[in-house]
Formats: sequence, C-alpha cells, structure tokens
Amino acid sequence: MPHSMKERWCALPRLIAVRQVAAGADVVTEPTTQPWGYAGAFADPDGHLWMVSVDSGS
Repeated sequence: MPHSMKERWCALPRLIAVRQVAAGADVVTEPTTQPWGYAGAFADPDGHLWMVSVDSGS
C-alpha cells in the first residue's frame, strides 16, 4: 500500500482506469508517469475519450 500522499494520489488514475475497464471501457493510454504528473486515458462504451491525471506537485 502506498505510504506517502503523493503515492496515493498517483495511484488514483490507475484505480479509476481499473474500475472503468470493469464497466466496459477500453484503455487508450495506460496510467503512467508523464512530464506533468501521472495520467492515463480510456474510452467509455459509447466511444467518448476520458483522461484522468494528477499533477506532480512540482
């Protein structure tokens, strides 16, 4: 389990993506570290694209 608040926030996009895939979404971009923070994208069952991101805090 993550220990720092930053680790907890960075886990959020991955947790959201897992729940969305379980509901029928397709992962477009796996949640991963980006230059601005941590982000991932998915397409909902209707084809709409969604991005979930967390600022790096820097």
